[in-house]
Amino acid sequence: MTPSVGGKVYHFEWAGLDNGLSLLRDFETGTIWNHITGEAMFGPLEGERLATYNLLHTTVGAVLGSHPDIEVALSDRPIRQQEHSLFERLPVLSRMLRSTMARQDERRPQTELGLGVWSDDAQRYYPLAVLRESDGLLVDEFAGRRIVVYLDPMSYMPASWYTDAETALWDEESIRLSDGHVIRDGGVFDQDGERLDAERPQQLFTRWYGFALTFPATTIYEP
Repeated sequence: MTPSVGGKVYHFEWAGLDNGLSLLRDFETGTIWNHITGEAMFGPLEGERLATYNLLHTTVGAVLGSHPDIEVALSDRPIRQQEHSLFERLPVLSRMLRSTMARQDERRPQTELGLGVWSDDAQRYYPLAVLRESDGLLVDEFAGRRIVVYLDPMSYMPASWYTDAETALWDEESIRLSDGHVIRDGGVFDQDGERLDAERPQQLFTRWYGFALTFPATTIYEP
């Protein structure tokens, strides 16, 4: 989707860091934008908000499972083998990055990974370690609605959907919901195997410090 405000298209560039997170600046007005919430923070368009979309971490295999005819772009840049997986690496934040951060929320380890979920009036953080302890699957009440949060067996990343189900169980690499729906191949399917136009909450796989500084009032999921 092309970013626009009031029907006018805007173009963006990286504009520095605030609270350890990247800022965007549009070429047309010089307004500074929050890249997670889409909110104009400073400048002529302050108070405006761009439409936001879920940017989900995934793999080629996971995408092909749900969209077998999709075109795949391949890069000729080499991939270096890492000694540890993304889940296991705990980076040390640079002094420059820390200097942009006004404060730290010490309720969770600063560089911990987890799934941040938010709506217009609520936010919640699901630590990756807690999700693993729940067998990679849980159903929770969030902002007056029920959501299922899980570790996707194809992408190895946490994800969530809104649901009417009260419980969920693993069935090999699928998730069977108590309302009869099934989560598999990155989508939600009905009892006849038809893919549903299911709704996701806004979500981001991120480190704790970034989510907590963006949403200071966030709650943290506890079993």
